[in-house]
Amino acid sequence: MKTYPYGFSLLLFCSILCSIVACETGRESTRQPKVHALFILLKNDTDAIQRTVTQNQETMMDLMELVSRHCEVNLTLMESYPGTEGEVTQRRFVNNESPTKREYPQPDIIKPAQVLEWLSQVKTGPMDTLLIYFSGHGKMGRYGDHLLLFDKTDDENRLSRDVLEARLDEKPARLKMLITDTCSQMATEELLSRKTVEFVGVEPNARFFAKNLFLEHTGFLNVTAASPGELAYGDTDIGGYFTSAIADSLNSDTDKDPKDNFLSWIEVFNTAKERTQKLAKQATPPKIQTPVAHLLPKSLRDTAEPPPERTPSSPEEPAHPAIAEVQTTATLNVTSKPYGATVYVDGTAFGTTPLTYEVELGFQTEKAVEVGLSLEGYKPKLAHVTLKRGQRATWNNVTLEKKAVQLPQRITGNDGAAMVLIPAGEFQMGSNSGSDREKPVHTVYVDAFYMDVYEVTMGQYRKFLQATGHRALSWRVSKVSPTEMHPVVGVSWHDAMAYATWAGKRLPTEAEWEKAARGGRVGQNYPWGNEFDASQANYNENLEGTTAVGSYGENGYGLYDMAGNAAEWCLDEWHHYTRSPRQNPLAGEMSLREVIADYRNVSTGLAHMYRGGNWRTTAWGLRVTSRSWGAGPIIGFRCVRAVTP
Repeated sequence: MKTYPYGFSLLLFCSILCSIVACETGRESTRQPKVHALFILLKNDTDAIQRTVTQNQETMMDLMELVSRHCEVNLTLMESYPGTEGEVTQRRFVNNESPTKREYPQPDIIKPAQVLEWLSQVKTGPMDTLLIYFSGHGKMGRYGDHLLLFDKTDDENRLSRDVLEARLDEKPARLKMLITDTCSQMATEELLSRKTVEFVGVEPNARFFAKNLFLEHTGFLNVTAASPGELAYGDTDIGGYFTSAIADSLNSDTDKDPKDNFLSWIEVFNTAKERTQKLAKQATPPKIQTPVAHLLPKSLRDTAEPPPERTPSSPEEPAHPAIAEVQTTATLNVTSKPYGATVYVDGTAFGTTPLTYEVELGFQTEKAVEVGLSLEGYKPKLAHVTLKRGQRATWNNVTLEKKAVQLPQRITGNDGAAMVLIPAGEFQMGSNSGSDREKPVHTVYVDAFYMDVYEVTMGQYRKFLQATGHRALSWRVSKVSPTEMHPVVGVSWHDAMAYATWAGKRLPTEAEWEKAARGGRVGQNYPWGNEFDASQANYNENLEGTTAVGSYGENGYGLYDMAGNAAEWCLDEWHHYTRSPRQNPLAGEMSLREVIADYRNVSTGLAHMYRGGNWRTTAWGLRVTSRSWGAGPIIGFRCVRAVTP
């Protein structure tokens, strides 16, 4: 059985049936409460995801018909399909009759603007229920912002969950709900196998316990399937792990008549949480998924008196039971210098700094936890923090101390090439005085790495060809690089990646290349300084081809030919700096690990970057910030290797 990182949220069942209570409460009023619902169903994805979203839609429609037995339901469906087509359907359910509907084909997939427009137009009353349900993909953005992705292939077509919450909060309604059936971090379409889990059907016990949960509680049920930074796992057979666990919780074994027992939401959540964690651990490889309860409703049996009635704010608004909210979380805020440290709470990783995270306390008023910070190259730190329910605990501006690790300044690669250490640190990347592709100047942090002192030579590349049987060089290459000590040129990005993999190395990122080319100099135009020096490089077709590597002076890091001679491939695809992350940036759809592992499947149509100029380039093209992309006979490469103390 296959699983995938996608949350299937039948939790909506709980929230919708809570609105039944609101409908019953308003039966005496002159205006019966209504349910206004918007379902955003994104089926523009893989077949497995499409089937799950379609199943979600059928389940939701059944629930709307159930709610319509108690009050009027106005439902809007926004659906995206593969390609560029979309559809908006408006439906009205009354007394469980066949819904009246109007359909509007769309020329494009559903966009965030349509959702916000619906919110601005929907008319709700103070006793109504307002619900938005989102079934699609999501990820965590900067500073923990949860982003809802309307098109997985277009990262710009997204909506912040915070924005949606704020817009919902502006509308008049007795009950407001936002349920997003989505992961909380960027995920690949990796399919995982796990052990089969039996799904327990709805037995008489569950029917009696459902009455307890949906008709004998008051307050607000606000639970989610996974903690921030985690994925919500599931499959098309049983749905999400959390959903399956909740369904099983209603089938508790008992020797007594179910009528003599009572099931509370506290019991259901605690049981479902344990079962969800167990299912995630059974995955191959094991996964982590920890449900969170932000608010849990109270049982009417736990109150000595019936809930007090709230005084109506206007003659049109009837009195109704006050909502009792039970908060079961505390907020933990952790920051560090440098940022990016992994935060552990009692040994479990919760994310990286800066981190703001809600920690589940259950019904403890406070809890003492051990908070740890871990960052490669730095000594770990621990602190004991007391978390109090409903309050914020902070451990801020924690300065991490570097480990005293002595790294060799020079090493020899597997291909026999000399390599030099490029230290970790920040530098100012780009230029505001160059072309638009070099702008803006921005701060970048790069981890330490080793780089080849010289460009890969013809002799080294021929050894690679002999060992691997890789495709031969063009006969034209020897015309411009005639000896074993000249740099190899006329190689594609894939050729360079194949060599680097064979040598146990990789190509440098653009940020690594520029940091290395600067040689420790700040704000300088060339590897040797700010002013151009014609004696420092092979350029402008002064010669008929390349020169032997090392023919010109070294830069501050001991690297040769970082300007002129042969251009040098980088890992990155073409991109603008306006989207460049601050730490170890790499442009493209794949991570560093994915590019190295799967470079053969990278499209040949992608424009990859190369740096450093070549023997044909003018002086302007030799600047350390100059950027080019494409392919050609003037491109060679040098390799890098990560630091492994």
